[in-house]
Amino acid sequence: MKKYFTTIIFCLCLILKSTAQVNLNSAWKEEHLDVSPIYILSVKGHPDIYLDGVFTAYLSTISQRSIQSMEVWKDSKSSETFGNRGKNGVIHITLYDRSVLLLTKDLLKKYHVKQRNRHLPIYVNKIEIPNPNKIYFDLAGIKSVTVENYEDTKQPIINIITDSTN
Repeated sequence: MKKYFTTIIFCLCLILKSTAQVNLNSAWKEEHLDVSPIYILSVKGHPDIYLDGVFTAYLSTISQRSIQSMEVWKDSKSSETFGNRGKNGVIHITLYDRSVLLLTKDLLKKYHVKQRNRHLPIYVNKIEIPNPNKIYFDLAGIKSVTVENYEDTKQPIINIITDSTN
């Protein structure tokens, strides 16, 4: 199952790469191409991500065990369903009913990160995430959320550890 989802994400990345320049540092690519949760990035002007009833064009972390189905809708199906928003296609992801998606601010609140620390840079598995404010996290894929000092710089960060064993 993990290999199946990894293959789908790899194919989606190839499609996006062929039509847009996506700049992610090489450490991010090496660390996240073959692990779960799945990391998804949508690029403006390309297929939107419709994640369990919510449109998002931002990086999202999704636990593979939470995905009920994943489909790529293009052409008339996406336009008929989503109108102008679906003109470039839609990656339609349906999660199981038990799945809980939280925005970053809600995740930090749930894990009792103090308000004074919520401005700190946010890392997922010790890799910095650009623009973390509109990221959806699948609660099933989160092991811990901690404020700690980053190893290299000793600067305080918020580190979200995901369950990569699913």
